[in-house]
Amino acid sequence: MSLSSKARSRKRNLSVGSQPERHEEEWLHDTAVAPMRYEFQAELWRQSSTGAWHFVTLPNDISDEIDAFTVSTLRGFGSVRVRVTVKSTTWSTSIFPDSKRGAYVLPIKKQVRISCEIFEGDEVAVAIVVTEQSRILLARLEGFEPPTF
Repeated sequence: MSLSSKARSRKRNLSVGSQPERHEEEWLHDTAVAPMRYEFQAELWRQSSTGAWHFVTLPNDISDEIDAFTVSTLRGFGSVRVRVTVKSTTWSTSIFPDSKRGAYVLPIKKQVRISCEIFEGDEVAVAIVVTEQSRILLARLEGFEPPTF
């Protein structure tokens, strides 16, 4: 099953249950939400059909966990906001589901590739933090605990 079909299936099954009716923002202020953090290594690859776009593919297990905790309010193209660190460079961006790979992909912009001296084919150490806190909180209200370290 692809990421997007899993997401649609989970989205249909989500409900807030017996919680009092409040806006997600109010829950965020009342509840400490641990961020979802991941570290992994992946090969930097270039998308052949879209010019100079370069990506790393998140491991399947990490993609599945992120997918499970971010399906309540999917953004355009199924993107999920993240904060990324590669070497000493940190920036905010989004990861996107890739149906061909069955995992999320992270775009690595040219400025980062140059400053980190990474090139197509290199193994890249990546740290990401999912910044979709309201989505993580909604998943917690449903009884799921996101992974932390």
